[in-house]
Amino acid sequence: MSEWQDRRRFRRWFSSRWALVLFLLVAIFLTRAVWRAWWQSRTVTAERDAAKAELAELAARRAELTRELATLETERGQETLLRQKFPIAREGEGGRPRHQPPRRMVAGAPLLAIQLKSKTRV
Repeated sequence: MSEWQDRRRFRRWFSSRWALVLFLLVAIFLTRAVWRAWWQSRTVTAERDAAKAELAELAARRAELTRELATLETERGQETLLRQKFPIAREGEGGRPRHQPPRRMVAGAPLLAIQLKSKTRV
């Protein structure tokens, strides 16, 4: 009979309000822990994706800089860079430098030039 009473006491305790409050608190703490772990996992995944994107960008930049460095190590590459940055030409190269802006025409200037030519001929 004591075994039956023990079972009854056990069932009574599990169906009491205190036990329900205790189970509810345990469920809340477990849910909170799972939520934090999920949120941390989500944050770490986003940071990892951002780091992978940055790594790919840096690898592309490194390849570009390596290519530029290889070009600048040659004499022809150095000359090309100088010609791009400054309006220089070798001796014997004629023509107008590429970086010189075209001449601007003032309104009425062609007409004035024609009048001046006609006056000088007379």
